[in-house]
Amino acid sequence: YTRSGFSETKTCCNFSPSVYKPAKEKTFDLLYVARCVTFKRINIFFNTCKELLLRRPETKILFICSVPEEDCDPSSPQQIYLDMFTREERKNFLTLFIDYDYPFPISKEFLAHFYNSSKVFLQRCPMMK
Repeated sequence: YTRSGFSETKTCCNFSPSVYKPAKEKTFDLLYVARCVTFKRINIFFNTCKELLLRRPETKILFICSVPEEDCDPSSPQQIYLDMFTREERKNFLTLFIDYDYPFPISKEFLAHFYNSSKVFLQRCPMMK
């Protein structure tokens, strides 16, 4: 990511800078891409999104989640999403639950489109506090 006012550009080790170029027009306000594992704290993410949508219902959110066949935490992220968010809230909160080719079913080039089209993206890893 690049922060205005800073001369330095920081890039996550999993990203290929040549394909991550911000789009002029942003489709999403918030993007989160995660595997369905405990340390990604998907439940906390859902709670935060619920609060955000209550305060700012026009916020556009995209959540892309790679779901393993077993040992998924939370055990049913799709059902939690459906139970937690109203139909009206889900109009602005798009989820893509992908249950094949775990853990990384989407190529970096394809993911780049979503990152480039988002104003903010969350990054959660075990080393972050």
